[in-house]
Amino acid sequence: MRENPYFQYLCGEEFFCHALPFDRSSMTRWRGRMGEERIVALLQESLSLAVKTGAMKPSDTRQVIVDTTLQPKNVMFPTDAKLLAGQQGDAVNAILAAAGYNFSLLLRWLKDFLSRLIALLQLRPKPVAA
Repeated sequence: MRENPYFQYLCGEEFFCHALPFDRSSMTRWRGRMGEERIVALLQESLSLAVKTGAMKPSDTRQVIVDTTLQPKNVMFPTDAKLLAGQQGDAVNAILAAAGYNFSLLLRWLKDFLSRLIALLQLRPKPVAA
């Protein structure tokens, strides 16, 4: 929130603030102290209050769309070092390195072959029309 003035304005800030409104780990510690049971009760009470005040209808909760674009993802890709750890990772890395080296050799050979082929085709005499 600190780096985006538009988001700060949307959240009700009147002036741009360079400092975070609270420490990042504060919410994590707060959720830990509250526990799952109390968090669920807080959510249920918030939703029932929203229905009572007319801020939302009960039908609004039939389908929930969660936007996780701002949340950090815990995604591991096959190229991550964590997935290629230990002896198996060393073996896979060695195979991939060898394959990459051999592929680069193949590309160099192919480039050399094609340049020689083109040179030979250019030297070949063209047939004369009768």
